[in-house]
Amino acid sequence: CLAGVAGPLGFTGRAVPVASGLHLKSAATVAGPGVVVVHDGVDAAALRELGLEIIHTPEPAGGNVLALG
Repeated sequence: CLAGVAGPLGFTGRAVPVASGLHLKSAATVAGPGVVVVHDGVDAAALRELGLEIIHTPEPAGGNVLALG
């Protein structure tokens, strides 16, 4: 698992349940410093625990955004 690979490099991993979609990357995207846009199928509790602001979107592709500027 990713946490096993990242641990020796000083990183920690967290599980983020994704009820719909292929994986977290297809359902969530960083929109700016401390802001994440997520599809409603993502349980964003683990992201909130990290102090991130969560913006929910009902559209399946809504978690795929591009931060500009």
